[in-house]
Amino acid sequence: QYDKMRAEYQLNICFLVAAMVASTYPIRFKRHRCEMQQIRPISDEIIENDEYDNNESCRERCDAQWKSDFAMHFQKSYDEDFYEFPLDGSVTSSLRNFTTFCRITREKVTCWEQRCHMRKENIPWTTDVHICLLRKKQFERALGCLNKTSDGAHNECNALCRNVAKKHRMNAAEKEYMTGLHLSSSNIHQYRELNKQCFFQICQLRCREELTRRVCDLEDRRQAIDVLEDYYRNDHIDQLHFLTISGNGAVFPLVCRVLLPTRYQVNNAASEEVEVAMESLSRSIRTTIDNMLIVAS
Repeated sequence: QYDKMRAEYQLNICFLVAAMVASTYPIRFKRHRCEMQQIRPISDEIIENDEYDNNESCRERCDAQWKSDFAMHFQKSYDEDFYEFPLDGSVTSSLRNFTTFCRITREKVTCWEQRCHMRKENIPWTTDVHICLLRKKQFERALGCLNKTSDGAHNECNALCRNVAKKHRMNAAEKEYMTGLHLSSSNIHQYRELNKQCFFQICQLRCREELTRRVCDLEDRRQAIDVLEDYYRNDHIDQLHFLTISGNGAVFPLVCRVLLPTRYQVNNAASEEVEVAMESLSRSIRTTIDNMLIVAS
């Protein structure tokens, strides 16, 4: 019971910080997980030994070294200048940069394992772990296309998605669905913030996919789209697992489930309205890419 209360408290702090940041800066999301591995499922043995809590400062030192190495090579602050969505172009701009990014990520994970005694099965999902440990070969094959579409993703696509995410509102059917969940006022706020974040991320994904279809060779196109969809999908699955472990799975909005496998879908009138919103978004994206390519030509 204590662990669940602690998880819920940390979850609320995470969303409070996210809301403060979102109200201060233009919409452009970067995941800050608030040491999410404390909330993710881990074995009963580790819970009994409290191994994770004892090693928190150790993991923080490993993470700090990673950020220092990142800043040294890329000449930018990871916390202040690096974005996970859309994926920062500094990582995909060259094979050398990609290899360096993955080398320091591998060193961080090795630090977790060897110095902090973290077991492989308890390594948390993060975007750098996903890119460099889980899908490294796939990202390497897609680097050329990802590099071609990076500027468009960070400029035209980002401008469009910032605008539509700020304007995005839940339809009447989804408001009725949310009412039926009987959420607390804080959970309602969390739902709305996540709803906006996921809409932005899906817009970014769809916009970059459309750009990929227009500017990348046929041979490279499919693998780049597969890599991008897998990247965003796993992030949304990770967010859902995070909420579920803290007993807040209902807070995960319908729009956040669009990219997820069928077992995570909710089949109701509100979901159908979300699909309509996605179709409208696709039309806006095509118009944006059309205009972008006309100017470029």
